[in-house]
Amino acid sequence: MAGEESITGLRQRFADGDKTSFDRLMPLVYAELQRLAGGYLRNERSGHTLQPTALVHEAYARLLKQEQPDYRSRSHFMGVAAQVMRQIRIDHARSRQTRRRKRQIFDRAGRRNPGPAAIHPDRHRRCVGRTRPQG
Repeated sequence: MAGEESITGLRQRFADGDKTSFDRLMPLVYAELQRLAGGYLRNERSGHTLQPTALVHEAYARLLKQEQPDYRSRSHFMGVAAQVMRQIRIDHARSRQTRRRKRQIFDRAGRRNPGPAAIHPDRHRRCVGRTRPQG
């Protein structure tokens, strides 16, 4: 298979330090990476902001930054790319959670949001001991 040989050759040249070979390698595996990213994001919550194309492009950037890429085979390369994409999803979720927590803690002017108990202490005390009628 000529396609397989070119992927192997490009992968090897990239491992040997030729960064330009990675630019020629990506179009050959792009569709497969796109399918992989789509599969990862298909089961995400509604309103998820990370798109498959963005995930593949971010993975490309991270793979290109690797100091010593040593991919033994196409499947090894795809496995490393899959691991990178999973890490990107984790980083994306963590940054989203961080932003959400900061919004809850600080108001728009950057002041600490004291929460409902500090704004209405009497009303908060009355509500804390109250239970809902069951029925």
